[in-house]
Amino acid sequence: NKMEAPTTTAKVKSDRSLLAFGSSVVYQATASGSTTAQRSGSGGSLAAAEEEEATPNVVLLKLGGLACIDGAVATGDPTFCSQCQAAFNVYSRLTQRRGDGEGDGAKEAEAEEADDGQGVWRCEFCGSDNELSLEPEEVPKDAILDYAVGEAEVADTVADEAALRLQDESRVIFIIDTSGSMSSSTQVDPKKWNDKTSGGQPASKGGRPAQKWVSRLEFVQQAVEAQLEAMQNDTPNRRVGIVSFSSSVLVYDDAGKTHTIKDGLLEDYNGLMEHASGFAMDTPISENRKSLGATVRSLSDGGMTALGPALVVGVTIAAQRPGSKCIICTDGLANVGIGSLENNPMSDFYEQVGQYAKRKGVVISVVSIKGTETRLEALGTLADLTRGVVDLVDPDNLSFASALASNALATNCVAKLFLHKHLRFRRLPTPSAATSTTSTTATPPRTTTTTKDVGNVTGATQVAFEFDAASQDGTALPALLPFQLQVSFSRLNGAERRRIQTVQVPVTSDLAKALE
Repeated sequence: NKMEAPTTTAKVKSDRSLLAFGSSVVYQATASGSTTAQRSGSGGSLAAAEEEEATPNVVLLKLGGLACIDGAVATGDPTFCSQCQAAFNVYSRLTQRRGDGEGDGAKEAEAEEADDGQGVWRCEFCGSDNELSLEPEEVPKDAILDYAVGEAEVADTVADEAALRLQDESRVIFIIDTSGSMSSSTQVDPKKWNDKTSGGQPASKGGRPAQKWVSRLEFVQQAVEAQLEAMQNDTPNRRVGIVSFSSSVLVYDDAGKTHTIKDGLLEDYNGLMEHASGFAMDTPISENRKSLGATVRSLSDGGMTALGPALVVGVTIAAQRPGSKCIICTDGLANVGIGSLENNPMSDFYEQVGQYAKRKGVVISVVSIKGTETRLEALGTLADLTRGVVDLVDPDNLSFASALASNALATNCVAKLFLHKHLRFRRLPTPSAATSTTSTTATPPRTTTTTKDVGNVTGATQVAFEFDAASQDGTALPALLPFQLQVSFSRLNGAERRRIQTVQVPVTSDLAKALE
């Protein structure tokens, strides 16, 4: 089914919306239907029944909408239910006296509605009563509300895409393998090889172009040069850094100096971080494009593969600015220093670095060359944790375009989803690394809230959940069921925000309608 935003009576700005559904209605199976509850009640386990039966009840968190700031910050702080922590919202009602029972609306409708912000709110999610005293400006008037949590380093501004690119001061750190295996060469058509790294086409013999063999490093150099050119034009205020690694790690700073990291420091995680924190990449690419190109062209291959130390250094430099990215290009197995996989294939080092990058808002992507010994399951952990990409490419088709397109829109994102008390999340399978843009989350059965530590958010970040609709006592569900998403996140300018979106979705027992 096509994921769509629900139709609601409250004002919703679709570009800020984070919720979409597999169906425009919630499907409640009838007692005579073939349902999960029926199957589990007739001898099978609930988990087994869920695996057997698909459901149209799917909610999708489309977190790329956090990039949109077209909306005022709400006054004050949100008000939460004392029992379940759902937020008072545009659909909530304040009444002048308590309703009786648990009430899904029938008895509560007898109560007189309060219009002065003073009264009792019966939570539409758990049914608990809450006594509230709200100022008029604190009463939600929109289905999507943004709240300020902390002060921004730079004021929020509404800008178009072109203006945002011009404002982009994030770091892009290329972490380039220059080990001996990068000298491996591929024959190319000399007419198609744009040889910027060695000064032009090979000399011709007898009027015919000579054969051209291009090393893996030369392919990388050409691809990096192409991206430097693109960034100079599209994002002239980005800061770009080059880190290369073989038997040691080389860092090329803004002043044109080369810093070598070697020997015992390659084994010292904390020492590497402390050392790298002293390297500043503060010059925009509009001012140092030529020197960056000269650095790239000067790289030469030889030696072993100190990938792990180079990774720590690159991520530490990138972490100086949230929303930055590291792009690793390698063809070999890490075999020098911390993170070596030669004798420790199950190293948790890459999980550690990935978690650090996630906390700091750094996206890590990996570009590797087909047919090489790179252990992608280890490097893939970095991309999975930080919302980067893994590209496995032929050397003559090498590009960093997809890695550079994986831009963080928000960082430190934590999403909490609330269901009505008669709905339950289903246990969902853990996704494979190959489908990292849309993930499902394992949730204990029969829960009505779930929290997902998302970390970095890109335009493609989505999280899907399935749920079941089943009243505990067998009675019909309310005609409309609420869903609420609470997302805390940091914008790239340092502003801490909480976005709360609440929608109501109609209920049906007509499966055909639910599948439309």
